[in-house]
Amino acid sequence: MEKQKTLREQFEAFDKDQWEDTCYNFYDWFCKDSSLRAKARGLFPKAKKLAAALNIDLDKHYVFFKNNCPMYGKLYDSF
Repeated sequence: MEKQKTLREQFEAFDKDQWEDTCYNFYDWFCKDSSLRAKARGLFPKAKKLAAALNIDLDKHYVFFKNNCPMYGKLYDSF
């Protein structure tokens, strides 16, 4: 099993626009595959802001995204 990239590695790749993962860090999704990049570009800055606010160790944690499909209502994203 491949080692999960750390938050630091994920944020650096995002900042350089170097996407190794064709799913753009999404674990599960119910939207079009072609929508994932734009969704990730919106979620990464929020993940960075939260990591800074909570003083999360960037070398011990990672993030993945999920596009949620509730029984009622619209799709929404989380991390």
